[in-house]
Amino acid sequence: MRYCENCHIHIENPRESCPLCQNQLTSAASSEKLTEAFPAMESSFIKYKLLFQFLAFFSLIAGVGSLIVNLFFRNTGWWSSIILAAIAYFWIAVVNLIRTKNSLGSIARSAIILSVLLFLLDFLYGFSRWSVNYAIPALLVSGIIAVVTISIARGQDFADFVLYVLITSVSALLCFILLLTGVSTILWPSLVCSLCGFLSLIGIFIFADRNTIDEFKRRFHL
Repeated sequence: MRYCENCHIHIENPRESCPLCQNQLTSAASSEKLTEAFPAMESSFIKYKLLFQFLAFFSLIAGVGSLIVNLFFRNTGWWSSIILAAIAYFWIAVVNLIRTKNSLGSIARSAIILSVLLFLLDFLYGFSRWSVNYAIPALLVSGIIAVVTISIARGQDFADFVLYVLITSVSALLCFILLLTGVSTILWPSLVCSLCGFLSLIGIFIFADRNTIDEFKRRFHL
């Protein structure tokens, strides 16, 4: 048995520090074998190892593939740097939010705010359309994947993160409107972004349950 001189408690545990104050425990003479009383918590990264391996493989393929294609078509500009930045943003958001347990709303808000800032930056410097053609679609796709990935890794109920999927999905569908109106001129980034948004919305209706419906009513005061 161990003893914490700070909390004045005895602990039947092989731990070296007190679970309350983290103070160093002192050992007491005992012949009994101590066992860990607190269950080991499996991290989200270990629990969903296969999911993260798949996303890491997909990120590697997307990043290297875009860079190779860009090298063959250098006259189109270095748009691959935007895709690489979006991939980096996705992984930074996933790692930070899983570790810190921050609100998923920060992803949706940051994706929308960054999209607006990128558009304004592009507009102020001659509007070469790199923001609407590449940067914004890549950012919104990363936001959708990050929200879904973090929600699965945390084991959250569908109703807890459906609003954030809805926000990022509707924002992604706006890329298709920009394409139809001629604001964006490159087909595939806007098409991929819109498709991700559309599939996310379909997923909301497919997996919607009573809790999800109640969450919608509570959020929108219906």
